Amino acid sequence: MHDVYVEVFSDNNDSPGFCSSHDGVVGAGETIRLTCDPPQFGRHVRLSRPTTSSERFAVCEMQVFGYRSPQQCSRYVRKVGVRLNPVNFTSFQGETTLPACGNACHGSAGCIGFNYNEGEPCMLVHRHAGFTEDSEWSVFLLQQC
Repeated sequence: MHDVYVEVFSDNNDSPGFCSSHDGVVGAGETIRLTCDPPQFGRHVRLSRPTTSSERFAVCEMQVFGYRSPQQCSRYVRKVGVRLNPVNFTSFQGETTLPACGNACHGSAGCIGFNYNEGEPCMLVHRHAGFTEDSEWSVFLLQQC
């Protein structure tokens, strides 16, 4: 086996988050350790080969280790037609799907929510100064259970 990639999903229909890769050959009886950098949030793991490869591969044993998120019980509450006026924010330039924005906020220390407008970069908010009405945007606020 050679050239493998590990991806993590939150749900079956999510786009994967890149976890780690191993370039090169893995010899018979050899063990490799792949660590997600940065850490990923999810519940499904996929081990795959580059799309240019048509070779099949077999894995004899795979162990996945993780830890519980410190926000064990949290959810996003959606407010439609408004957005946060951020004082401190990060513009997330990765994939702009709703699940990707939520995962980015969840993985960003101090993120309290995000402004979302389909097709636009997510705005991960760490501090804000109130709300602004804007029919094209929604805000998702992190709420502890």
